[in-house]
Amino acid sequence: MEIQPIERIYGGDEISLSRNGEYLVYSAFVLNARGAQLKLVHVPNLQTADAALKGYGLKVSPDGTHLYANYSYGPKEPRPPSVVIGKHYLRRMPRTGGPIEILAADIAGAVSISPDSKWIAFLRRPAGETHLFVADMSRDHEAREVHSWPAGSSIGGMAWSPDGTEIALGSWEPGKNKLVSVSVRSGETKDLLALDPGTNEVAFAWLPEGRMVVPRRSNNISQLWFYKLRSEEKTQLTNLDAGLLGSRFAASPDGSTIAAEAFVAPKPPTIWSRLMELANWTAYGNIDILLIRLR
Repeated sequence: MEIQPIERIYGGDEISLSRNGEYLVYSAFVLNARGAQLKLVHVPNLQTADAALKGYGLKVSPDGTHLYANYSYGPKEPRPPSVVIGKHYLRRMPRTGGPIEILAADIAGAVSISPDSKWIAFLRRPAGETHLFVADMSRDHEAREVHSWPAGSSIGGMAWSPDGTEIALGSWEPGKNKLVSVSVRSGETKDLLALDPGTNEVAFAWLPEGRMVVPRRSNNISQLWFYKLRSEEKTQLTNLDAGLLGSRFAASPDGSTIAAEAFVAPKPPTIWSRLMELANWTAYGNIDILLIRLR
């Protein structure tokens, strides 16, 4: 395993990788800049550019051709006539720039893109219920409901199976955290993996060979673990000094690369760190964007 630092930032959000780890996108707060910058990195030569698509829940399609993000239009900015102020819209644009498409509305949280980049999965939460939808990006973008859970259900996070036939979601109840899978074709659900209480089940990745990557918290520090499906086998993947920033990581669908946001280990205080503290930068802290190459 090889760990490669990409950039040190002062806070972040979503992070995403294309199929073979060629393209990395992430959201970063940096000093001397207003708000968050969306970064697009061509990994082989580490060429970095600003991602032109604004929003949150930033994703790059597995084939590396498009960027996706959720966005809510402000009252004073240009917008299509059909847009309603206050609604959240899923938008898409080519990775190299170009026109922005609105694909769906009322999106709850980040989306998940199928390994072949043809389908996108997202959640809607009307009246406290949770509804899972998929939409075919290669056709008319019409969304189809796959499954729903009643109000009060705690469902979150999504990851497609490597063959694109199932979607994994996190489900947590008092004393019973688990991953469940939903068949894209039939909507049938089944328990996929039991998780211990120290696991952050809202972020996970489904890799080939029946493996899941899941963050697991111990002593207030999150590390990545491999879980083997249909067994109790699990092994620790990372041993980062200060651990992950929450559950912010992404895995390339081919299982070769993981990108993660990791806390920088604390150092003795300096004049600069005291100035940062006074300026309230400690609300974010030093974060390293890391590439973890598994093979």
